[in-house]
Amino acid sequence: MSIKIVTDSTSDIPIDLASSLGITIVPGYVRFGNDTYRDGTDISAEAFYQKLVNSPFHQITSEPTPDDFEKVYSDCSLEAEHIISIHASSKVSKILKSAIAAKKRIKGPCHIEIIDSRSISIGLGLIVENAARIIWHHIIVMRLLKGELIVFRETVINQVLGRINFSILDILTVQISNIASCTFI
Repeated sequence: MSIKIVTDSTSDIPIDLASSLGITIVPGYVRFGNDTYRDGTDISAEAFYQKLVNSPFHQITSEPTPDDFEKVYSDCSLEAEHIISIHASSKVSKILKSAIAAKKRIKGPCHIEIIDSRSISIGLGLIVENAARIIWHHIIVMRLLKGELIVFRETVINQVLGRINFSILDILTVQISNIASCTFI
């Protein structure tokens, strides 16, 4: 079973971390005057803050469009059977509405689960990062159970888990409880 994690740029997850964990980030938009940028794609955080200080225009932000989400979901569905899409709180953003609209457009066997994190910025980022790590551990456990990672079992499970008093399932249970405050849609 393959799973992809999707979030939005309000999660403030560094690009290198997102890449290493297989997280896809859908950028929101920021506009200064007539110039529109995709957050984290067309404009870095540093450039954004420079413009915030130096631009004569007040910035205006907007959520990714349903089309943006549809493209990401379609691309992810080529590689995954499931997509878990975790986003900024619906109480402070319309991002969730765009994700839901895109989900309704997607046809095919890929299941998309959209989650209202009830958080934003680093809180959202930590939820997404933990979800990606949980999925990675789950995939490793499933492959171990199928006997696909015998060498991995020898080098990691015995060395790491052999030294501590709990199992991978305990780790997953604890980490899942950390995202229990999220709303699943």
